[in-house]
Amino acid sequence: MGRPGASHLTITTVGREPRHLGLSGDIDAYTAPDLAAALEGLGPAADVAVDLSGVAFIDSSGLRALVSAHTVLGEHGHRLILVAPSRAASRLFEISGLDEYFHLV
Repeated sequence: MGRPGASHLTITTVGREPRHLGLSGDIDAYTAPDLAAALEGLGPAADVAVDLSGVAFIDSSGLRALVSAHTVLGEHGHRLILVAPSRAASRLFEISGLDEYFHLV
C-alpha cells in the first residue's frame, strides 16, 4: 500500500462498539486482506456491523472477505450486517446476486 496510485482503505471502529466497523476507500486485492484481518480479529462471538457508506470501489476480493466473515459468523449463530452500502457496493451485490445473501440495512 504506500506506493503512488495504490488503493487505500480506512477501517475504523464506529462509536464505542468494537463490533461495528466503518470502511472508506477501495476494497480490492490490495486492501481486502486488511479487511479480512479486521473482521477475523473481531471473532465470531456476536453480530458484526460494517458500514459501507464510504466505500468507493469493491471487487471480488472484497466480496470474498465479506462472504468469509458472513460464513464464519453464521456458523456461530451470528450475522454480518452490512450498513448503508455505497452505490458501488450495492451495485456489486446486486449483479453478483449477493444482495439476497447478505443482511443489508
